[in-house]
Amino acid sequence: MKEYSREISRDSRDLQTLLGLLRGASLRARVKAISQTLAVSSLAEAVRLGTGLADLGPEILNAENTPPVRSWRGRWKTWRGASALRRQWFEAAVRSWARFGPDARRFMLSSAPGRPEWAEAAQDALAVGPDARRGVAALAAESADPAVLRVAMRLLESAGDAEAHAAEDAARSAADLAMAPGFDMVRRGELEAVVADAARAFGVHRRRGIMHAAITLLDPRTSPDTPLRRWFADDQHESHGVLRSVLRRAESPLSRTRAWWWLGGRTRSIAAAALDRVAVSHGPPDDEAVLRDAHLLASPERSRRVRLVAARKAGGGILPLPASIAALSTRARRGLPRLVAALAMREGARADALAPLREAADPCARFLAMRASNGGALGAYAADADLRVARSARLRLVTPGPDRDERGSDPPARRGLNARRSLHGDREGFIRDLRARIARGSRRERLDAIAMSRRMLLAGEVELDLLPMLHPSAESDEYVASASAAALGDVQRDAARAAIRACLAHPSPRVRANAVESWLRHTVRGGGKGQAILELKGDPNHRVRANAARAAILVAAGSGEDIGPMLGDDRPLHRLAGLWLVERVLIAGLAASHWDQLASRVADLARADPETVVRERAAVCGGRLLAQVRGAWAGRAPALGEGA
Repeated sequence: MKEYSREISRDSRDLQTLLGLLRGASLRARVKAISQTLAVSSLAEAVRLGTGLADLGPEILNAENTPPVRSWRGRWKTWRGASALRRQWFEAAVRSWARFGPDARRFMLSSAPGRPEWAEAAQDALAVGPDARRGVAALAAESADPAVLRVAMRLLESAGDAEAHAAEDAARSAADLAMAPGFDMVRRGELEAVVADAARAFGVHRRRGIMHAAITLLDPRTSPDTPLRRWFADDQHESHGVLRSVLRRAESPLSRTRAWWWLGGRTRSIAAAALDRVAVSHGPPDDEAVLRDAHLLASPERSRRVRLVAARKAGGGILPLPASIAALSTRARRGLPRLVAALAMREGARADALAPLREAADPCARFLAMRASNGGALGAYAADADLRVARSARLRLVTPGPDRDERGSDPPARRGLNARRSLHGDREGFIRDLRARIARGSRRERLDAIAMSRRMLLAGEVELDLLPMLHPSAESDEYVASASAAALGDVQRDAARAAIRACLAHPSPRVRANAVESWLRHTVRGGGKGQAILELKGDPNHRVRANAARAAILVAAGSGEDIGPMLGDDRPLHRLAGLWLVERVLIAGLAASHWDQLASRVADLARADPETVVRERAAVCGGRLLAQVRGAWAGRAPALGEGA
């Protein structure tokens, strides 16, 4: 060893010569020589020495796998020597880690992944000096080793600002590595525990980088019974104020993903910070983070809060720029219409937001964009190359409804559940609120209240508020009047019957159509055979005419002779209504004497009608009739077999 020490002192500047001289020495001599030289080397020299040290790693780590020694004293001596040699190699590597080249560091980590000696050497290196302490932090950042990271977290309270910053970066880098696909879940759990301890000690070190690491590791889909999730649930902890501040200003796409999930949580403080983060996009990766999980808008709380973003920013930062939509994944592009539908946007702004999807190659994205569009924007989809998109757009064009902008974004099932809870909690107050919204609310509020009264079987309770809505005037709204006419069909009282009978002559075809259906319900329940409906079988509106013909078949002794003229009408909408009527009558087992004639007429329409939408609708109708015939024969087959 003395011989090599003399050579080192003489040729310390010629590293190539030094490494060449060491090739013939023992492993212990080579490690000791490189370790001593690293202590006095420059940065450039340390890079080359690190390569030499890394090359020794596999041989040193396998040094204990020597030929077996028979005596126990020999075995003990061999094991002790190999253990000391490994400890010396790890100490040399950790103390100069920050000065090694990236290739050497990667090779060392791959040679000894997860070895406990890393943490032991890191613990000893804390007392060596600033360079060694920064090396510990760098090692924790690159290895994502929980034991090494726990050692590095001691630097958060260090008096040296550079060392504390290095420890913060180590926590953030280790968290990023832990979220990579294929990372060991056990190690991730151990890293979460280390970060949780550092987060709880925030009042001591005041390092915001720990909050960034916590946001990265706080996957909402993992078990809530982990140290990090328990810390997150304690929203009264002194560190949560900084956590919310960091979340608002974070720019990583993963932070927006976390905010999108937390937006639907019950903790209002974190939800408010999440709302601010979601409202700002920093580019396509940020847009991808939200739109790929647009299905989470099924949560009423998240949907309600998203509407607050739109109201405050007019849909600004939450939506992707038109030029960025092409860079999104297929799943994200399909999520865009759902997000647009949840925002409080005017029809023109909504059409502009969805316009890039009109030329999308994915027909599903175009279909979802069509479903989220209103008014004139539907015309662009009526000529779509995909027949399913075009057909749906045309059907929506010929069967208009209330503006979608005025509808709530919560799922009907969720609204119904909340309404039932309110009804059971305060029935009188709930009904009083319904009546107030019907009498004095906007169109949307009135329509929602009327629909709610029907779902909750409370139409009789609001009857006196529905009756004034039926009177035609310059201020009346045909959508509200038609909804009121439909709701009064559930009320079996003389005033409701009289109002519905009067609505059969209402100037609005929408109201007349709903009045016919309500009249039919009144008549069927009352067991009557009224004739008032017969004169509406020639109504110029296709929907009124079809409803009247169906009512005549059900209660006015009609036999189905009115269906054929509708199928042969020159007006496409009347032919479509005739096909609707065929399904309601023939499949229900009515007008059996006209089966052959009507089925033949449906086949003709499916084959030769000049309107594409009529042909497609007739094909669907014919398929259902054929399925009914096959089902009937399948049901009779066992009986026929038994008879044979």
